[in-house]
Amino acid sequence: MNQEIFNGKVVRLMIEPKEVNGKTIDFEKVYLPGSVHIFPITDEGKIRLVRERRHEQDGKVKDKVTAGIIEKDEDSLVAAKRELKEELGLIAEEWKEVYVAEQKGAVNDSRVYYSAKNLIQVDLEHDEGEDILGFVDYTLEELFQKVVDGDFGSSPTAVVIARLCHQGLEL
Repeated sequence: MNQEIFNGKVVRLMIEPKEVNGKTIDFEKVYLPGSVHIFPITDEGKIRLVRERRHEQDGKVKDKVTAGIIEKDEDSLVAAKRELKEELGLIAEEWKEVYVAEQKGAVNDSRVYYSAKNLIQVDLEHDEGEDILGFVDYTLEELFQKVVDGDFGSSPTAVVIARLCHQGLEL
């Protein structure tokens, strides 16, 4: 029988027993809520990233893809639109789902990636806890170089940027 060990705002930890070769083994599994990740495309064809101070990383300033959690029973596109407005004060007239990354195993996660075009500036609605300092625009090639330099770590976002850049996927 599955046992919930912890259920927080962002992380749920479960013990899930499975029968393996005649023995019951307890697997520890982490479940993350689904998330959206947005590549806002400027009129110049650049991708706008959020410049943010990451207090959970000792105040490090980092450029990141606009992203956020999909709330319970919320459509991923609705979440993407909300996050773009909260983090960059933008709405977009054109949206395209460009990739879905699913991770299953010890860590379970689902990420939906969108491009957003025909951007319109509106009032910022920063969420509590975010320390957004501004934004920076990059070409796709510049973002790929940041992946190569390790700026995105081993996150699925790094994989998506590499795929977009080297497989000629269109945003």
